[in-house]
Amino acid sequence: MRKSLKIIALILSFVILFSSCFRKEPGTEDASSETKIGGETKRPAQQVDRVRLPFSLEDSLNPFFLKGVRNISLVPLMFDSLYVIDEKYMPVPSVALEAVEEGLNIKVILKEGITFSDSSLLTSADVVYSFHQARLSPSYKTQLSAFSSCEAAGRYEVRFALKQPTLSPLSLLDFPIVKQNTADQSEQVPKGSGRYIYRAENGEYLLEPNPSYRENNDIARTIRLIPIGESVSPVFILETGELDACFDDLSSGAVRRADAAQTGAVLNNLVYLGVNSKNYVLSDKAVRNALSRTILRSDISTRVYSGNALPAQAPVNPAKQSYSYFADNIKEGIEVWEELGYNQFTSGGVRRGGRGVLSFTLICPSENQFKVQLAKSVAGSLKEAGIKITVRELTTQQYKEALNAGNYDLYIGETRLLNNMDLSEFFKADGALSFGIDPESPIAKAYFDYVGGTISESVFCRQFVEESPFIPLVFRMGVLYYSRGIDKEVKPVGASLNVYANIHEWNAD
Repeated sequence: MRKSLKIIALILSFVILFSSCFRKEPGTEDASSETKIGGETKRPAQQVDRVRLPFSLEDSLNPFFLKGVRNISLVPLMFDSLYVIDEKYMPVPSVALEAVEEGLNIKVILKEGITFSDSSLLTSADVVYSFHQARLSPSYKTQLSAFSSCEAAGRYEVRFALKQPTLSPLSLLDFPIVKQNTADQSEQVPKGSGRYIYRAENGEYLLEPNPSYRENNDIARTIRLIPIGESVSPVFILETGELDACFDDLSSGAVRRADAAQTGAVLNNLVYLGVNSKNYVLSDKAVRNALSRTILRSDISTRVYSGNALPAQAPVNPAKQSYSYFADNIKEGIEVWEELGYNQFTSGGVRRGGRGVLSFTLICPSENQFKVQLAKSVAGSLKEAGIKITVRELTTQQYKEALNAGNYDLYIGETRLLNNMDLSEFFKADGALSFGIDPESPIAKAYFDYVGGTISESVFCRQFVEESPFIPLVFRMGVLYYSRGIDKEVKPVGASLNVYANIHEWNAD
């Protein structure tokens, strides 16, 4: 019965896949009504000579209009940026030659001689145009809201002004650069200066090596884009042999098992335990710190996320800098509780002491299984220390209402941090993530001292862990699945979803 259901599901996947091919491809007015993707049989693992990647015809290929991960992950292949973010979440010059930071002003000098795919020069006017397009786009508007202006100051010089002191502002300058006036409409595929050029012809969708690329591009091979309906998982199609690689950011709340090779890409998604400091017991920073020290983050990584998460004690991505202040050990956590005087128990076996009984309600959104299992994992760790956690699974709407009303003690939260690890939304009085946090607290002040350069990141992180206004648990990863026929090392970069970072090497001779 199970085998029959699996066959039916696979057939339905192909039906939906084929239906997506009857849409017009981005950037063209006329297209063939189908692409030849269903005639091949499943292949054994063999050397891949033309990599096939998924993309969506239902989404745009204009980087300032697209919305889905499937097409966003293609952007770094077609477009350059002033800076790229490496695997350690550090900004590396790309189109930028150098930058000079003076207070709230940043002067960026561009490399000369870079050309777009039509051989026209990339200049400051293109950067300014791209900045203003990006500032209106769903993918880049948040990070670029830190800037008050962007102006050309010569053919190869761009000047940015910040609204206020900002952490690592160069890390925010990874927006795609396109040729001026080629990206005004969602159906346009703008001119870029990246390693590949998009082309749609005779029902085929290709990324072809850019002959004008600034670096040696001889080893790059044409990439074939396979249109797949938004409701179909590319992982299923990969297993049939119709794709060679695909990326899953695991936002669905589940890790898909696949008959394929796979590797992780560290995302900047911070998963944390939110704390309501208005609760009398939890208003004590020592209690919050003890809670943090009693949670097994290694278990969360392995059992909840199947190894696709990095344990974190501080609110900085461990890929950038790993901070460790205590052992991942419940026994040591219990010792902390004993030292705090929580060494008595109720008749039900719940620990109690100085401020009362250690019994709390933890809310989580029921639609995401990662978060449900995470809540149960946290409750299990704390139960071993005699702390009672009542998990309430709520619909997304109920969850938001409970947060806004303060009807919780603890909550499971997740946010995708900007590349500069900005935490201001936690500590601003009106911050979108400030639930349960006192904006007048010492740690809020310490954060803005850190942003202003008065204290270092390490000093802030140590104070953060001591006060634990919220409790970092892990930074989540995504998974790049790929054919075992790719015999080169695959090196995805989670930052900016540059997950096909070295794809030009995959099928090289």
